[in-house]
Amino acid sequence: MFEALQFESEAVSQNRSGDGAWSSSLLKVPVLIPKTRAVRVTTLLQTQDPDTVFSSLRRHNPELRKWTSRQFPGSAFEYALKNANFEKLHQEFSEVFRLKKLITLGDSVCALYVGDICQGSGFMLAGDFIMTNAHLLENALLEDGKTLAVSVKALFNHENNLIESEVLLMYEAYSGVIDLDKEMDYAVLRLKRGAKPMPPGLLPYFGPKPNAGGACIIGHPGDQVKKIDLTYIIGKKEREAAANQHLEPYDESARMIIVKEAVESGINEIWSSEEVITYNTVCMFHGSSGSPLMDANGRVVGIHSAGFVYEYEGLKHSVIEYAHPTLQIFARFLSNVGPLDIESARDVGQLSSTNPYLRDVILEYLIL
Repeated sequence: MFEALQFESEAVSQNRSGDGAWSSSLLKVPVLIPKTRAVRVTTLLQTQDPDTVFSSLRRHNPELRKWTSRQFPGSAFEYALKNANFEKLHQEFSEVFRLKKLITLGDSVCALYVGDICQGSGFMLAGDFIMTNAHLLENALLEDGKTLAVSVKALFNHENNLIESEVLLMYEAYSGVIDLDKEMDYAVLRLKRGAKPMPPGLLPYFGPKPNAGGACIIGHPGDQVKKIDLTYIIGKKEREAAANQHLEPYDESARMIIVKEAVESGINEIWSSEEVITYNTVCMFHGSSGSPLMDANGRVVGIHSAGFVYEYEGLKHSVIEYAHPTLQIFARFLSNVGPLDIESARDVGQLSSTNPYLRDVILEYLIL
């Protein structure tokens, strides 16, 4: 029923070194896996009856579960699985100047509180404008779709639970929504200025949509302190393979449930889409919507929108996650509302002179 396989993997250990960094070790271990054929994500639903598998959702290969628990305590197995090219990712972000730049840019990221409806993330765009996901405001608008029906507040500098209250920056948004686009899942709000200056905007750092390479997300998952999650871009051609790899440890019944939920959430629209950036994260689930996605050069390349999240044995995981590209969003924004106060023609000209990617978008807008 089972066959023993030898395999080598670059895995991440739960043990930390003295400086708190993750340590890695090359493992060569036997593992028992069921002799079952691989099941493609996109065809799984066609070969199984969903109604017959719900009662066996928790059924799992006991030998595989025992091995992963021993070698990867807690959620480390999920981390190792999602970061098969961990060494490459580590190299991209190991230079101190890159990390310093990302942390500095992270000062412009906020936790967003939409009344008592939901919590998400966002970031300063320019001036006193912030950008976040449109879906966070879905149930917070009046019938005109342009006016907030609840108070929306942005909280900056929440980086640990012991931080002094005077360090925190809280701003309330004006009720009028500057722009909202459901298709690209973004919204732009304007904050009311307070006594303390607002963090700088990230618009000058907007960059092109990546097809590969390392990336990171900075946000507030689960209404927690600000977190950073390193990841890598999954190219369009690799998406289905990445999802299949993600599902490999599960038995067929569990895979069936996970895939069914993902399909119902619209995962089939992601496989072939040229309009999104795809990746996997360890912790950026609920509450991180609206977070900026940055590449290894510190360019803001996307706005984290959603993932196909499920819960298994008390832990949350995601089949795949995606962001909408910032340059395309900025082009749509200009088309919808013009340069606004971002801030004037002079400021737009300054942006175009310092950022060639923005310059191309702005020139195309002016021509149109």
